[in-house]
Amino acid sequence: MSETATATPQTDDQLCAKVDDWLTRVKVWGQADDGPSAREAFECKTSLNEFLVHLYQVLSQWQDTHFAVKTLPNVGQLLGRLCCNSVVLLSESTYKILLKCILTLAPEEPKDDLEEKAKRWAHLIDAIQTDLDTLCCRRWSSKTNCLIPVRSSVASTHINSSDRMPGVSGDVSLRDISDMCLPLLHLQQALPLVESLLRCHSGSITEELSTVFLEKVTELQGNAYMKESCDLDLSYEGRLQLWSRYFPALEQEVRSLIRVILVHRPFCSRREALSIIQSRNLPQACTDNPSIYRAVTAMLKSILVSCHGNTSVLKLISLFSVSILDAASHGCEEPQIEICSLYSLGLRPLVQLLQIKPKGLSNSACYVQIKSICAIINELKLTEDTFAIWWILVQFEWWFYKAIELVLIPDIDLDMTLTLLCWYAIPLSNATHHFYKTILKDVICPLQVLQSKVYLKSCDIQYTLSANKDLYSNQLIQIVTPLLVLFLLKSSGGHLIAVDILEMAIPTDSAISALSNFLDTLEGFVDLSGSITFQQLGSAKSTAVRGLLSTLRERCIDNPTRPSSSQDEDLTRVDQLVDRCDEFIASFPK
Repeated sequence: MSETATATPQTDDQLCAKVDDWLTRVKVWGQADDGPSAREAFECKTSLNEFLVHLYQVLSQWQDTHFAVKTLPNVGQLLGRLCCNSVVLLSESTYKILLKCILTLAPEEPKDDLEEKAKRWAHLIDAIQTDLDTLCCRRWSSKTNCLIPVRSSVASTHINSSDRMPGVSGDVSLRDISDMCLPLLHLQQALPLVESLLRCHSGSITEELSTVFLEKVTELQGNAYMKESCDLDLSYEGRLQLWSRYFPALEQEVRSLIRVILVHRPFCSRREALSIIQSRNLPQACTDNPSIYRAVTAMLKSILVSCHGNTSVLKLISLFSVSILDAASHGCEEPQIEICSLYSLGLRPLVQLLQIKPKGLSNSACYVQIKSICAIINELKLTEDTFAIWWILVQFEWWFYKAIELVLIPDIDLDMTLTLLCWYAIPLSNATHHFYKTILKDVICPLQVLQSKVYLKSCDIQYTLSANKDLYSNQLIQIVTPLLVLFLLKSSGGHLIAVDILEMAIPTDSAISALSNFLDTLEGFVDLSGSITFQQLGSAKSTAVRGLLSTLRERCIDNPTRPSSSQDEDLTRVDQLVDRCDEFIASFPK
């Protein structure tokens, strides 16, 4: 007997008596085809449902068919007779729990025809799945915009007449089967059947599965990024098929991902955000199915427009694009599919240049690359929408950070690197680029001189920055913050006035915002452009950076809350930010 079969003899006897009692009633009802028997069955439906729920719980606890049949000798006959009862079959809740009992207890040795039928119905799922799998040899079809069978086939499967459910014909359409599976969606045993249905296409341009079925499967995928597993844990192939054939499912997936990254985990590191983005293989689906890529990018573009270039959204878009590149390369240095094919013909030359990572390249090679990027942009702005150019740029954030590094190198011409930075930060107002480039040059040229000064003073930096009132405008702050942070890291005397430089780089009273922006910027230079490594900083600068992080960390803990709808949510986010800070500090060399 299974170790899980631990019910007391008294409980077993009581349950056995209840099974016998219900079997007596069900025998009287028969199939409940006539008025009196149907009325009586209907009146007992609630109590029958409660009994079946209890029975299912006990059978699930036992997990031992032999023990269950020995303890409840008439349970198989009861379930078999209920399978023929019209009132039961027409009640969704009762029918659902009945199927759960049958799947949990499939008699290996039926005692009569009714039990035999119960056994066959318990295995009906496997039979339908086998039939459906014969339809699942697939190819990509631009006509149906999804994967379809290589061989033509009809969208039906044949069920033996002896196993037929009451009221269901022998030829059952995919729509009928998907409707029949609705009560089973919560059962792990039915997952192979659900995935077989999602894989099955007959080549028709219309959807063959029930809309209610697709809606329910989609609903069970909700909040998947917030949990270790969702209520219906589809494989990647199953999710791919669901997203390909049912747009609301894909839309829900993207919304869930955006909500987790921007709302629930707004302060997560790039590495953690990448892990979340890749956890359900949505970037892989974008490379496997171009229609999914187009749909996802359309939604992300909409978010980018509505948020007016919010840095958190820019970070999400960049990380999602990195995930697509990783999915395309499958761990190889070069992508195994042509990434440029996902873009329009006019934009492909720009994509080809941007997808080359600057990390590991010499500064002179990076400058040549930036000149080529700017030359293509100058050509594209005559024929392409400026938003389309910006959309491409924000996907490859590593060139933004590399351009920030290059502007602090005196020997490199500023004009081209500033052009690229303005396209990142001020994309939709390129007519004003000359004005903002002039402001930036007035700041950068003195910084190039000051970065070699050993005994640096705060007033040196303050004088340079105060000369331009537009420097901290919404248009330029996205450039100023990483510029000053890199100056802190690269300059000879920056570590002596590290606190003052950081306050100038991130002018905010919020310790949370300051710590989050500082970590984002540091990660950008370390992970994306390769501009700095902790080994290169030296002990004095490493100590200064650790000190800044520790100070901001303590300020976050001491004053954690900020105005919002939920103080508990704020505290959780602050805890996440503090953990991220601790992890970053731990990565410094000892």
